[in-house]
Amino acid sequence: MIVIPALDLLDGQCVRLRQGDYDQVTVYPLDPIAQALNYRQRGAEWLHIIDLNGARDGTAYHQELLREVCAIPGLAVEIGGGIRSLETARQWLDAGAERVIFGTVAAQNPEMIDAAVREFGARHVAVGIDCLNGRVRIAGWRSDGGLTGTELGHDMVARGVETLIYTDIQTDGCLTGPALDAGLKLQDETGAKVVLSGGVGSDADILACAETNIYALIVGKALLDNKATIVKL
Repeated sequence: MIVIPALDLLDGQCVRLRQGDYDQVTVYPLDPIAQALNYRQRGAEWLHIIDLNGARDGTAYHQELLREVCAIPGLAVEIGGGIRSLETARQWLDAGAERVIFGTVAAQNPEMIDAAVREFGARHVAVGIDCLNGRVRIAGWRSDGGLTGTELGHDMVARGVETLIYTDIQTDGCLTGPALDAGLKLQDETGAKVVLSGGVGSDADILACAETNIYALIVGKALLDNKATIVKL
């Protein structure tokens, strides 16, 4: 299992939202580039970054900062938040991202995912499936996407997507343990590589996930709060 540290960026700062709520923001007095370097020096091979300005407003806000992060040797970066066009995806890949994460657009305009897989290749494309009570949420988790996570997962795999990033909104930022059963179910039912996100609260949570066949695990708040330390198994 791959451990993927996470950084969420809002207005140039490292932050965490509780359950995706922009009114429940914790700001960390950390330099994003220095934190990314710290994770790499501790052994991390991947970094998950969400541009929260982009997720909310549909704009690529942190381009220069993330270009520097993507230049860190040995660190593969996946970027999400506001990627609703091939042009935005192309900008992030050109900036050095290894993988771009499509979210809202996958539910609203799935034909774009076909085009993304054709143009960039499946290894550079992931689809984020963010669920509340099993249903997909879009537009920064503020709206219902009109289908279940499993339905979206099956559709994306049929379109050539190999990597799904599953977030259980109820656990995100709460440190109460990840929705492992739901992530494993999605992986088993779709055949995709599932990256599980949300809820990790300790090294014990990470090790418990590592005992299963889940493909990868994103760890955000627990690392920033020093409740977990593992960035590589």
